Formats: sequence, structure tokens, C-alpha cells
Amino acid sequence: MRWIDKIIRLERSFDLDLFEQLVVELAAMYDQQQYVIEQPFGSWRSTREVERRLDRFSLCIHEMPQEVLERGLRFFSGAEEQGDLYSFIRVLCMQSDEGLLTSCLVEMNLEDPGIRKVVCTALRHGLSDDRRQVLKKWMSIDPDRFSDLVYEVIGWRRWPIATLGTVRGDLTPMMAWALGRVGDRSHDPLLRRALVGADALLMNTTAIALLRMGDESFLDDYLNPNIHETKPWLAMGLVRQNRRVEKYLQDLADSASCADCILALGLSGRAAWVDVLLERLQDDKLTQSVALAVELITGVGVYEEDHAFEKLDEDALFDEERQDLDPASDVGPQIQSGQSLMTVCKDPLIWKEELKPIQSGFKPSAKYRHGQPHSLNAVVSALQSDRSSKSARELVQEELPIKYKLHTRFEHDMWVDEQELILAEIVCTLKKTKWFGRSTR
Repeated sequence: MRWIDKIIRLERSFDLDLFEQLVVELAAMYDQQQYVIEQPFGSWRSTREVERRLDRFSLCIHEMPQEVLERGLRFFSGAEEQGDLYSFIRVLCMQSDEGLLTSCLVEMNLEDPGIRKVVCTALRHGLSDDRRQVLKKWMSIDPDRFSDLVYEVIGWRRWPIATLGTVRGDLTPMMAWALGRVGDRSHDPLLRRALVGADALLMNTTAIALLRMGDESFLDDYLNPNIHETKPWLAMGLVRQNRRVEKYLQDLADSASCADCILALGLSGRAAWVDVLLERLQDDKLTQSVALAVELITGVGVYEEDHAFEKLDEDALFDEERQDLDPASDVGPQIQSGQSLMTVCKDPLIWKEELKPIQSGFKPSAKYRHGQPHSLNAVVSALQSDRSSKSARELVQEELPIKYKLHTRFEHDMWVDEQELILAEIVCTLKKTKWFGRSTR
């Protein structure tokens, strides 16, 4: 029976066995698509079908008996399967009684990244504008537990920070992220303080938040190499037409030794830096950043197929099999799990060969994004491309508000249909403006 036929049958008459079968199928499909999108150049559109099915399933179970919802939530609150947890949380967002949703979240293991991601996605889609005050209630119950979850929802929905009342406690990366999305300048002092002595993640997130709000004056403090050992490298790569920052990056290009500095060079987009980046490809600490930086400039990535392995349970082996294991192995006994992985090719010569057709048309002093002269057109094309990796799209999206003052609701992890709609609106609205097609010098 086709999946849609099962849904239609379930809508007509509730069947517990069919219901649980759909839960398992959707969960497996969700997990598989999440694996695909995490792979290098795994298409961001690959999740479209499962997203549509999850939305349809959410509408289906909305009319189901309360005991079914409670049973499903009890199952998912402790299970490893996460696909249909989205549907249950979203349905609870539509219920008149907020108590069940709150008690469900209190019991869930929100420290688990997978569960937290699914719950947050469901809240972002399911929580209506007139029910956002429940976020303030969660913060009063347990701010340490709910803070990042609440701020992510607020930033994603572009709701006022005032929804929560007074912002308390130290600034976290997610709080800074939300302030930048909302554009709340009333907390500038809090953001500025976070730039002093911050760790790299908090510093970069805070700096990007300030750039989104049109403030780049803080960058001057970091252009002295003898001051501030930790620097907001990503913000330096994203800033537009700042000659002092450009000169600073150019002076450091040959000696770049940290991952964020490498990414800053990729974000800046200058073609001359591709060969400089490839010289660091074999440094294990920088390999991933180099590959991403080169992709940002050229749109090219060179990967090799590898295999995922899983550790054997030695107790389950026969004696003769256990004797064949290599006791000197650093990683322990392994077998193929049957799933292939793509890893970055570390041979610079292979990269250079792949890049020849593209680099032949590059001007060393010009800037490029995903193989095109850097412009709003190139940025939008990179976000639309199925060849753009998830990590590249996450960085490139910041160029819309920072380099082109184009503030939209776009986020790289929106449902596919939403992303395509917003990108199409950008193209339609800006095709004839002065920015569309003009290179960024």
C-alpha cells in the first residue's frame, strides 16, 4: 500500500497498528534523509518529501484521541527514533491546553542534539504568534534547560526579544544569534561585552549579529595583530568593502593557521587565495575548513568514498573469531556498517586538476562566490544550487543581510518548500535593482 493511501485510510478510520506502522516508516525516512543532507554536496532539497509527509501526518493525527497523543509522546520522549517526534510536538502546539506540551518538554532529554533539533523544528513551525507567550513561561520554569531552545525559536520566527521580558544572565551564542536575527539594538552593550575575551564561537556569533544590524565599527579593535589573540574571523570574511579588513586578511593569508581564519579567506572570496588554501589541505586540523573555503570561492569540492565502520561486540564472537582480532589496533575491532561516507581528498594536485577549468576564467584579484563573480546573483545562485553543501549555505546566507542589506526570513534549515519560495521572491524582487548581477569589489 502506498504511503498516501495509508494516510487516507487512517484519516477515515483510526487503526492503531497502521498508525504505529506509519510512525516507524516516517522515522526511518527522516533519519535517512538527515544522513544524506549531512554528506558533502548532499542536496538540501533531498528532505522535501519527508517534510511534506511529516506535515501531512501532523494534520492527520491532530484529530486523533488524546490517549494516542500521550502514548506517542511517552514513546518518543525516550526513544532514539526522532522522525515523528516532530509531528507530535507540532500537534501539541495546536492544542488548546499548553500543559501537555510543557510537561512533555520538561520530561524530554533536550541535551540530546537530535531530539532538541526535532523539537525546535516542530516549535518553529507549529507555535502560532498568539501563543508565543508560552516561551516566557518555559524560561521561568527552567532557564538553563530552555534558554537555547527558546531563543532559537524567537530568532527563527523573528519575534521581539521583549516576548521574554528582561534578558537575564550571560550572553550565549544562541542568544546572540537571536538578537542578530531580530535586529534588537537595545542589547548592544550586552553584545559588545561578549566580544571581549570571548571564546571563538561566541565571538563569531556576536560579531555576525552586530554586522546583521549594520554595525562593523567593532572590527577596528581587532586589526592590531598584537591585541586580542582570539578574533572574529568569520565576521571579517563577511564584511563588505572594508579595505582595512581586506588588507589585514591579505597580510595573514600565507600564514593562516586556524580553521576560522581559513573560512574567512573563503568568505572574502578572492581567487588568488585558492592556491594558498590548498597548501594547507594536508593539515588534518584544517582539511575540512580548507575544503569548505575553496567550495565557497569556486563551487568545487573533491571527495573520496570511504566506509563507515562500527565496533564489534567481542562477547558475541566465537573463540576462533576473537583470536583473529588485531590486539594492536588503535581503534578496536571494526566491520563495515554497509554505509559509505565521503571524505575530503587531501591531494592538492587532484584538487588543482579539478579546478583548472574554473580557475582558467578567474582574475586573481577578483572575488567569486561558488564559481561566479561575487554579486547578489552569485549568492542567491549558491543558495539555490544542489551542489552547495549544508555548511556553505549556512555561511553564504549571512551575506544577504550583511553585504547586501537584504533582510528576509530565509534560513538554510527551513523546510525546502519555504526556502524555494523565499529565494524565488528575492530573485523576482531584486532582478532589476542595482545590486543584482553587480560584482562585489
